[in-house]
Amino acid sequence: MSYPQNTSSKSVLNNQEMFRLNTPLDSNGDIYEIDTSIKAIAIGPESDIQNARVWYPSAQNANGIETALVSVDDPFVGRMDALMSEEYPQLGSKRRILVASDDIVPVLPGMPRVESEGASDLIVWHKPSIDLLCYHQEPRFLPSTRSERQWQQAVTIYDNGGGDGISWYYFPVYRRKYFHVRFANPAGLTDYDFLLEGFTFHRSYRQIADGEYPSSNFDTIITWTAIANTFYGGEHIYYADRVPDISSPRAYPMGYFDYIRLAIRGDAIDGGSETTRLSFDVIATDWA
Repeated sequence: MSYPQNTSSKSVLNNQEMFRLNTPLDSNGDIYEIDTSIKAIAIGPESDIQNARVWYPSAQNANGIETALVSVDDPFVGRMDALMSEEYPQLGSKRRILVASDDIVPVLPGMPRVESEGASDLIVWHKPSIDLLCYHQEPRFLPSTRSERQWQQAVTIYDNGGGDGISWYYFPVYRRKYFHVRFANPAGLTDYDFLLEGFTFHRSYRQIADGEYPSSNFDTIITWTAIANTFYGGEHIYYADRVPDISSPRAYPMGYFDYIRLAIRGDAIDGGSETTRLSFDVIATDWA
C-alpha cells in the first residue's frame, strides 16, 4: 500500500464527477476507504487487477453491511452511502465504503515460492496496480476494458561462478488476453535463450518450510528457445497468444493467467553495457 492515499472527499470538495483510486498493491490486506457516497464504481483502464471487492453500509442486511464484486466487464451501478456519523457494529469504525482486490496479490518477496529459482539468480517482480473509478454522479460512460500494459527493460544476468545464470521477470496480466514479447539484440549476442511461463493463483494453501503460501499452477507457454542473433537494431518477436481448444490439454482459453514469467538464460551480462546490450519489450493487452 502506497502513501499518502488520495481521499474521495477531496474530489467532492473540488466538485469533480468522480474519485479515482489508482495505486500499486502489496497484498490482499490493502483495503481502501471511501468516505463519500458514490453512484457507480468501475475498474479503470490502468488496472492490472481484474476484480475488486466492495463493502458498503446497508440497512437491508442484519449485520449492516453488503458486498459487491466489480470486474472489468461488469461495473456496479447503484448508490452506495458512506455513513460517517455511524459506526459498524462491533468494529468501532466509521461506516465507510471499503474496497480491495478480489484477485490474489503476491506478497513479495517469496510468494509464490518457485523452486526453479537459484540463489544467485536475478528476480524482478512487477507489482500489480488497482485502478478504480468511483462516480459521485450518474456516469455518462463506463469503461469496459483495460488499456495495454507495457514494460521495457535491459537484461542483467548475474555471474553465478560457473555455468549459465538465469534472470526471472514477473509481469501482472490478470487474465489479459495476449502477451507479446519482443527482444532487441543489436550487439548480436549468442547463446542466450528464454522461457515463457504463465501461472494462476489459487485460494488453497500449501506448506513450505518457512510458512504457508497460496498455491499456484505453472504452465509452460514457450519452452527454452534461442534468442535470435540479430544485428544493428534488429528485432525478433514472439507471441504468446492462447485461444480456446478443448482438444488439447496444453491450449488455454485467452485470459487464463494471473502472472507471466519470462526467464532469460546465458552468461553474465550487464544490461547497461553498450557492447553487450540485450533488452526486451513486453505488452499485455486485450487486443491481438
